[in-house]
Amino acid sequence: MKEKSKAHDANCELDIRIFCEYFAKDLRITKRFVGTEPNCGVTNAYNAKMKELLPQYGIKFVEIERKQIDGMPISASAVRRFLHEGNMAEVEKLVPPTTFAYLKQHWAQYQKPRN
Repeated sequence: MKEKSKAHDANCELDIRIFCEYFAKDLRITKRFVGTEPNCGVTNAYNAKMKELLPQYGIKFVEIERKQIDGMPISASAVRRFLHEGNMAEVEKLVPPTTFAYLKQHWAQYQKPRN
């Protein structure tokens, strides 16, 4: 497990350095915005590594607090789970009105037939 963690850390660092040295440099990116990630350890670790490395390249790291509803962070995973369960009342709490209207109108066509 320790080796897997080291490998993940190395992959994060490589990915971020590629972003900084090539994309950010060529595109003159000076800020990177991310949302907090309370539900996914992998993404949270990636964000922490960005916070550490981006300033070394003159890139400001800006972390925005994830919006919550009833104390629960809004996430695509939660929306997908509620859609799968058919719980449209919970979906409506988590998505913008235009998204909810679209899902309500079109969701049935995306459902897999159940055997």
